[in-house]
Formats: sequence, structure tokens, C-alpha cells
Amino acid sequence: MANWLQDTVKAWMAVGLSLVVLGASNVAFAQNVTPPEADTATEAATVDVGWHPGIEFVSHVAVGRTIRYPTDSNDPQLEMSPAGILLTARNGMARMGFTADLGAVVLFGERSHLGVVAGVVLDLDAPFRMELLAEGGMTHYRALGEGLFVTQVSGDDSVTLPYVGGRASFAWRFGGNRGWALGLFAGVQADVGQQTAHPDVTSCFFGCSTSRETVTVGGTTFMTGLRVGFAP
Repeated sequence: MANWLQDTVKAWMAVGLSLVVLGASNVAFAQNVTPPEADTATEAATVDVGWHPGIEFVSHVAVGRTIRYPTDSNDPQLEMSPAGILLTARNGMARMGFTADLGAVVLFGERSHLGVVAGVVLDLDAPFRMELLAEGGMTHYRALGEGLFVTQVSGDDSVTLPYVGGRASFAWRFGGNRGWALGLFAGVQADVGQQTAHPDVTSCFFGCSTSRETVTVGGTTFMTGLRVGFAP
């Protein structure tokens, strides 16, 4: 994955963990302090106004047709992403923030994305919640040309494309003030346009050879997975 994306994800994780500590401290303080009774209906209605930060860790599996070779049948490709992050803030029903993850398209290369999310939170009968989030950002593909017997990929082996998408999730809230959440989500990400890469691919199977491949990148990915973290 591109170094700028790795550095950005690490920075967000550090900021997110700091926000979690701050948010958890605020929750603990609020539990030990009895708020004064509101003198008017207006004051009572404004007690919970403000943005509440959260951080969640995400892992997903996905299928899509995003990497194409002239010689293959364009069958659906399997993607696995064990490491992702969702850094958001909530105000009432509104939630917005950032998302990033690292993924591997099995036998075809690597796919990672960095984007923004925004949408609504629906608090159901306690302790359950639904979320509907739209998202958009950049998708980075690298190691294009990877395959079962490929030993090395070099040259023009990466592509970056904009993407748009959305996700819906259902979560169970728990912990102090129910600020923690564990849930399932499903979503879709669609690259905007396509690009072509020409990596130099070395394959070894009863001898080694190097050739320049033509790889077309860009398509739609459908995903489902788990999310867990601090999300008021």
C-alpha cells in the first residue's frame, strides 16, 4: 500500500484512540455527576447537544470485478480486509467522519481505500441501533499482476481511482452509557471510471519468464463484515 496512505491511517488511529480515551473519561464523569434540574423546557432540550467522537475497527470480506486481464474470464474476485478503521463523530441523528482499510484481492493484488462518510443513526429499542452511511473517496490498487505462480511484479503496477458507495449496519450497544457497539454491516463501493496498468510480471512454473501484462482496473465491490468500537 502507498506510504502516504499507511502514514495517514496510523495518524488517524492515534487521534482516534485519544478521542476514545477522552470520550470514555467524559462518560465516566457523567455517570458520577448528577446534572442539575433544568429550569425551563428549553434548557432540558439542549442538554445533549454537541458532537460525540468515536472510533471503530472494521473487518470485511467482499466480492467484485475490479481487476481484469485480457486472457481471463472476469469471474468475481474475492477480497479480504482484516484491518480497517471508522473514525466518526455523532450529533443527534447525524454521523460523519472518515474511513480507511487495507485489503487483498486474492491472487490479483491489493486494494485499499481512504474516504469520508456521512449519514443517519437510528436508535431502535435499547440496546440496538441502525446506521445508513454514504461514502466517497479514493481507492488505491497495487501489486497488479499478482497470481498463483508470480514471483515478482514491477513497473507500472498501481492505480488510484475515486469511488462512491454506501453501507448499512445493525449494532448492539453495550458498556457504560452504552457507548460501545458491536455490529454487522453490508455495503457497496463503485470506482468512478477505469484505468489501465502495464506491470512487468515474472512467473515461475517449470522455468521463469517475464512479460508485460495489460491490466484494466475499476469496478464495483460488494462487502459485508464486522465493526466494533466506541461509537456513542
